[in-house]
Amino acid sequence: MLGRASRYPVGSVTAVPASSLPGSCSFPGGFRRAIGGFYLIHAPRAFYVIYRLFRQCKPTGPYLKYRVEFDLKAFQFYCPGTDLPWDRLGQPIGEHEGRNSDWALGLHVATVAQDGHVLFTPFFGPVLPVVLKGSPWE
Repeated sequence: MLGRASRYPVGSVTAVPASSLPGSCSFPGGFRRAIGGFYLIHAPRAFYVIYRLFRQCKPTGPYLKYRVEFDLKAFQFYCPGTDLPWDRLGQPIGEHEGRNSDWALGLHVATVAQDGHVLFTPFFGPVLPVVLKGSPWE
């Protein structure tokens, strides 16, 4: 539970640090280590989550992990020390725009309970764009 939805203004992007998350889960190494925290985004039509760790599979070896930051001025995500930028929906932009979904950050659904609290569980995978029936920003 992430508090009341009214606490998050429309258009807000809130960093939820790994240290505030439960430590034990069915993920190897625990929930905190698996996602490294996340960003809770309140778009006009929805709440969603983008993890603070990006994993890129390499064809020749194990995946690489990158820390994801949010640039409020540009209103986009980026990876410090690399040329990896993403839009507010987690889609690659710039040099990586239009690449396959391996480069996308992946939206994870968050919902508002009947009592007004925002809920999120890591046990559901990323939301497919077709499920959203349009952008949560429109």
